[in-house]
Amino acid sequence: MRVKAAVAAVAAVLSLAACAPDQAKPTGRPVVVASSWAVGELARAIGGREIDVVDLLPAGVEPHDAELSPRQVDLLEDADLILHLGSRLQPAVAEVAGRQADGQAVDLLGGRTGDPHVWLDPLLWSEVAHRVGAQLAAIGADGAPARATGYRAGLTRINDRFRTGLAECDRRVFVTPHDAFGHLARRYRLVEESVTGIDPEAEPDPRRVADLVDLARTAGVTTVFHEPGVPDGPTRPVAGELDATLAPLDPLEVGAPGTYESRMGADLAALTSALGCRTP
Repeated sequence: MRVKAAVAAVAAVLSLAACAPDQAKPTGRPVVVASSWAVGELARAIGGREIDVVDLLPAGVEPHDAELSPRQVDLLEDADLILHLGSRLQPAVAEVAGRQADGQAVDLLGGRTGDPHVWLDPLLWSEVAHRVGAQLAAIGADGAPARATGYRAGLTRINDRFRTGLAECDRRVFVTPHDAFGHLARRYRLVEESVTGIDPEAEPDPRRVADLVDLARTAGVTTVFHEPGVPDGPTRPVAGELDATLAPLDPLEVGAPGTYESRMGADLAALTSALGCRTP
């Protein structure tokens, strides 16, 4: 289990109490609240200096864990624009965004209720980038559409790297703690098998763990992934049964050093190593 509930909530409140007033200091520019790290990076790249982006969550707090403090609710209600990823990932944020009166709130998933981890597929994230460009232009960031075009070109290059790097591999199955990499797996013809479903807080089911060990053994899995900075409890039993290596694979859910491109590059390196991929 990862750190949650009271610890995460208290950390979020203390961090926001310290930094949110400075982040939201009036500058005359539209204030955009980003609901997660990936959304914030996207908004900053596309909005440039024409907007002020405020991160709703402090570094280290996952979107799944978000329990909003009064200060965070005020931040959302006062924003000119809220960019979020729907109720499946962040129900508390989506609820406040749904009643937001002073500005606009945009569900970047367009109301889709499936797997919300679209940022792990560069081409799906490119669609989101296009949407963000249009939304930021609507609140006064005139250069946003052009910057969105440039950002999307970068995402196309990242997709090309993944497509090439994962084309020829000894294995196609990889094991993760929770189901975050489904979009990525489908895009590059891989198969993700997770200990739990989309909810990372779900208790591992012993029968699922046993079945997963059998499946992974049949697929020749030699590496089992855990999330960086998170206890590896969910996947350690699987790795132990398989005598497999435990290695990090980043779902990019929390703020951490690096850019989207660099963090995705690290994931590509981890996958190519674990799956025995060969560079053409």
